[in-house]
Amino acid sequence: MRVLGNDYSIDPSVIGRMIDLHADLSMVTVHCGRDLVARHPRAWARHQTITDPDHVAIAARMRAEFGRGACTEPGDAEQGLARDLADYDTRFGIDFDDEVVAR
Repeated sequence: MRVLGNDYSIDPSVIGRMIDLHADLSMVTVHCGRDLVARHPRAWARHQTITDPDHVAIAARMRAEFGRGACTEPGDAEQGLARDLADYDTRFGIDFDDEVVAR
């Protein structure tokens, strides 16, 4: 994530999810829900990249799992945040099987 001109790593397992970021004079912290997913000392110089070695290790593990086909759906789908688009068709009374008549 980029904060005030610097890039800070976060736990890659939360990619695509909503996060809460807080930056004060000394620390940059990030939460995903109740989970702390990043905590870095604040860098005052610009154009710095601050990386947590744990985040690098998690990313490497995730890449290896992806390469083996172990990954299925993103975390949001498991939490019910992804829906089948047909649910919206049903909710709004759209039936694609009906014949469309041009006027």
